[in-house]
Amino acid sequence: FNPPQYYIQTQINQSKVKMFKTFTKLAPASGSRCFSSIKEFYHHTTTPEMIFRKPEGKIPCFRVLEEGGKVVDPKWETLSKEDAIKMYKFMLTMREMDKIYNTAQRQGRITFYMTNLYEEATSLATTAALKPEDVLYLQYREWGSLLWRGYSLQEIINGLKGTHDDNTMGRALPLHFAHVERNIQPVSATLGTQVPHAVGAGYTYRVQGLDKICAVYSGEGAASEGDANVALNFAATLKAQTLFMIRNNCYAISVPSNEQYAGDGITGRAIGFGIPAIRVDGHDPIAIYNATLKAREMILETKGPALIEMMTYRGGDHSTSDSAAAYRTPEVMNNLEDYLKLLGDPLPRFADYLKAKGWLDVDGVSKAWSKEGNKLAVECLKKADATKFPHVEHLFDDVYEKMPWSLQEQKEELLEHLKRHEDSYPLKNYVWPQNPSQNPLRIFSFQ
Repeated sequence: FNPPQYYIQTQINQSKVKMFKTFTKLAPASGSRCFSSIKEFYHHTTTPEMIFRKPEGKIPCFRVLEEGGKVVDPKWETLSKEDAIKMYKFMLTMREMDKIYNTAQRQGRITFYMTNLYEEATSLATTAALKPEDVLYLQYREWGSLLWRGYSLQEIINGLKGTHDDNTMGRALPLHFAHVERNIQPVSATLGTQVPHAVGAGYTYRVQGLDKICAVYSGEGAASEGDANVALNFAATLKAQTLFMIRNNCYAISVPSNEQYAGDGITGRAIGFGIPAIRVDGHDPIAIYNATLKAREMILETKGPALIEMMTYRGGDHSTSDSAAAYRTPEVMNNLEDYLKLLGDPLPRFADYLKAKGWLDVDGVSKAWSKEGNKLAVECLKKADATKFPHVEHLFDDVYEKMPWSLQEQKEELLEHLKRHEDSYPLKNYVWPQNPSQNPLRIFSFQ
């Protein structure tokens, strides 16, 4: 739809005219595609045969690194030595984090936790291939993305416990991280809702002509949500600079993937929406890294979305609120270690690669790095245990730029209540409120 020139000229407010012209220049009108040619829109090859199409075979899985650390084709060795060693150390750290913080939840020291066992490469290798300016919409199992973007273990445990040193001031659930400077958007507890948000962001980057993308993470379970499928369609039709990262770990909490969908995973679904997609071995850091590099390049070249489906396996429970023994067969549970080895642990495979390249004395450093990660996780947990919680007054901060009278009344009523009944509450465990505008830990700034 291209409005007649007289329509623009007769606008009363000249600033509106300027905005309208700028928008139509930046954003190719989807309407012009729809109405350009009826003949073109309905142009199909015809046949007298009535054929109902069925899926034909499975889409192959891109894999570069074989067991034993052998690379099938040297052209995919694009990961630098420095980044490869850094990635391996983070993988070891994540294993130790899982042990300590999962146990801490069982001890009642944190309220909730989710392990990354066998899925470490999916978040680490993808984030390593992105640029720092690329915005991340995480789900809840992307510890690798946090570490690669500069999170310390202390920051992570502060967030898990909701201490006063947590940058969200304890207002987010455990695992629901957010950091403006690191381009990490707030994690949403509601499954799949971050996916359309990421499409909106990617659309904005394309309209504004920005040289960056938005990457959104989810599992194959979240991809069954209506939000995710609507988002895929919007991304394809509106040409959003969005990269969909799907961790297909075979389970949506307790529902196995063969009960979630009858088609060929999420890759086939993306192709149906008109989105370029690839299936990758989720235990192969080099394949994931290369696929993400190429996807980012494609997105910026075509000004449209892409999808990567990473095939992995959830090595542990869905979360500390779940027991996989309730839905995995006794045979699998009784032989879980052997079963996981059969699927292919990403850590020893990557270690063999580093060893074969001569980049790292794997045998000499692995135990030391694991011990170091374990010690650091314990020390950070102890420090967080000794840290006070933010005062409840912070519940009212950052809801609005300027606090309305209704919230102000509620805040005053709460503080008066606490003052009258201070003996009934463990106020000594909380930091008395400071001026929020002077708090450098605030997640947002309205200055």
